[in-house]
Amino acid sequence: MGRTNLGAKELCNQTETTLHSHPGGGNGAVIKSGQSTGAKATEVQVDFASAFLAIPRIALSPYSAHIVWITEVTVNYFKWKNNSKNVGVTVDWIAIEW
Repeated sequence: MGRTNLGAKELCNQTETTLHSHPGGGNGAVIKSGQSTGAKATEVQVDFASAFLAIPRIALSPYSAHIVWITEVTVNYFKWKNNSKNVGVTVDWIAIEW
């Protein structure tokens, strides 16, 4: 049997997505997420498809044991650094505005 993708197209295609929760009359968090890859020893900028209203909180989860860190966050983008001098690194990221 073939694989079936259930859910929003943006989720199934692993592109940026905006999810809204609406507790308390629609004042829930705005969440965007995605994947990003950085070549060895580089800083990578991830642009949001639409700007947040306030600077979001960012979390990164690398696919390997290499060290990465966030270097800058704005309402339009964030930057992260791949500290590995030998290999590229892929990270999953999530940005949340409360």
